[in-house]
Amino acid sequence: MSRLLGRTPSASVIFKTSEGEKLFRSAYESSLRLWPVPYESIFVSSRFGITHVIVSGNPQGKPLVLLHGVLAGATMWFPQVNILSQDYRLYAVDILGDVNLSAPIYLPKNRIETAEWLTAVFDGLGIEQAILVGLSLGGFLALNLALYVPQRVNRIVVLDPAAALAPYSFSFMFRTIPNTLAGFFSKHPMDNIAKWATANGRIIEQAIPILRQMDCAIKYGRMSLRTLPSVFRDNELQQLQIPMLLLMGTKAIMYDSQVAAQRARHLIRDVIVKFIPDTGHLLTLERPELVNEHVHRFIKNASVQ
Repeated sequence: MSRLLGRTPSASVIFKTSEGEKLFRSAYESSLRLWPVPYESIFVSSRFGITHVIVSGNPQGKPLVLLHGVLAGATMWFPQVNILSQDYRLYAVDILGDVNLSAPIYLPKNRIETAEWLTAVFDGLGIEQAILVGLSLGGFLALNLALYVPQRVNRIVVLDPAAALAPYSFSFMFRTIPNTLAGFFSKHPMDNIAKWATANGRIIEQAIPILRQMDCAIKYGRMSLRTLPSVFRDNELQQLQIPMLLLMGTKAIMYDSQVAAQRARHLIRDVIVKFIPDTGHLLTLERPELVNEHVHRFIKNASVQ
């Protein structure tokens, strides 16, 4: 296993200033205090750079890899950790090129290289095959790995995947751009974005440290992803043979969730589609108990009722 313990590797290419990087790291450490079980930070080296992974859970359990949404970082999975840690060895990955503790050298420039990067992370962690769980950007990356390197994926859970199954809506693009720009002039830019992205327009109190971390990512970081989420073609989705659970909120904001559900059911051979009631894009934080129940049942190879 590739471990670089001790001093965290510099991610200066991701941050505008060294002071901004310090502020972000402090916010990230605050978010990690939400992690409900003992964990270890591991830094996996590959030709793409150094990838930070939060490792926790049952050492004898099957590997389960968690892939976060854009700007949220691996820390966003804290509400899912307790239940999943009982049976699985969890690997929460900081996606290379997003604003987090991973430090890129060479950013993957297409889907194939993106799959190569995540495969290299698996290799560095000693993972032969894993269950994948991804939200938004992470959902797109999970599908991408299942498409290009299916032998490394056991099961896949995709939560409100960014663009992968249906194009972004005009309203999403219209709201996202001004909200992001406004972030440069606001003390807490994520508060407005979170209110818009949730079904009830409210701040999720237990997630405030994550929102403050994301504030720092917006203000001090450079989101440097070169492979952005895009819609998979019909013939690509038809190639997927891996059992898949697709979870979306009933009040999704990124795209037409009914179109996404219809494409998934029509094109993907082994898929279960479920809608989480009264949730928007942040379903893992809005209704964590219900999301956790669906995810845990599915990856335990039981049907989701």
